[in-house]
Amino acid sequence: MILEVISPEYDKYTTIDKDPNPESIRNHMESLSWDDITFVRINKDENNWIECSGSHPDGFSIIYKEGSESFITKDEPEGLEQLILTMQDFSIDGKDWKNICRWTPHAGRKEGQKSGCAAAIAIFFVLCSSAFLIDKIT
Repeated sequence: MILEVISPEYDKYTTIDKDPNPESIRNHMESLSWDDITFVRINKDENNWIECSGSHPDGFSIIYKEGSESFITKDEPEGLEQLILTMQDFSIDGKDWKNICRWTPHAGRKEGQKSGCAAAIAIFFVLCSSAFLIDKIT
């Protein structure tokens, strides 16, 4: 299990703790400013993780993946303390973290599915290529 962070202090996911415990999770999360969008993830494996994200000005959310399904908070967590408690309980395989927030299935991309942006770019290039060829022919 590892604790990862991406925040203004880090430009990519950075492992900050290779064996987090509830106390170290609290210390790490409280040490971040949360003034800008920040992501903190506890990664047990690729199909078992939890991630909280957000900022004080914009609000927070939590998403978790369990097997092939992922869920996101239905309501905005009330603040940093709720994020910390959820992350701490998840880290010790507690049973309370799922009850700290209300959850809804996350309709994120399925594995191998391209994003809408990638599809739009592909269509744009096809149209540009077609226009170029038509212009060359005429």
